[in-house]
Amino acid sequence: MQMFMVKRNKALLQKLEEYIDTAGKALEHYYGSMEHFFQHGNDAAFEVMVKETHKVESDADDLLQEIEQSLYEKSLLPDSREDLFTLIEKTDCLPNKGESILRQLYTQNISLPDSLKPQIWKLIKLGADTFQIIREAFLDAFAKMKRIKALVRDIDTNESLGDQLEQEILFNLFRSDVDPIERLMIRDIILEIGRILDLSEDIGDTLNIFAIKRRV
Repeated sequence: MQMFMVKRNKALLQKLEEYIDTAGKALEHYYGSMEHFFQHGNDAAFEVMVKETHKVESDADDLLQEIEQSLYEKSLLPDSREDLFTLIEKTDCLPNKGESILRQLYTQNISLPDSLKPQIWKLIKLGADTFQIIREAFLDAFAKMKRIKALVRDIDTNESLGDQLEQEILFNLFRSDVDPIERLMIRDIILEIGRILDLSEDIGDTLNIFAIKRRV
């Protein structure tokens, strides 16, 4: 299944690399927007950043559609085509989730308690670091596959750390003096932020299976 080693699929590989770069840019916008939100709250600049994130996320969606169309045009085995569909659609969930979190914060005008911000930011940063591992794993899975197993283990480790951190944040939230209704809104945001790591683990598992099939 060395489908990307043949010359006719070089353009497809380049398009896949372009996609993962664009998805990464969308997530960078998400992290930058969250950093601004932590410092300045739901101000006019944050509104602009939410819209900019949506634009880049839409660019990633456009690339996804181009790749899906290209897959039908390539002489790939049905299993290979299906594996690629699954991989890129799961990866696309990450920028979608980041943009969704920003929209929730903006439209619902949610404020995060100062006492929880250090822990929440740690969870956000863990998601950012994990995407960089996903990017490395993604590229390795289409190349020599020298590091894929180790990278997937790192993704799994980060997801476990994220689960622990998420539970700690929720524990502290529901023992704080935050208004009970606001607690539920903040809880949902925390779960959404943690979901990025859950999605990352799923992508890692998919990449690992993809690489295993290519070795057969």
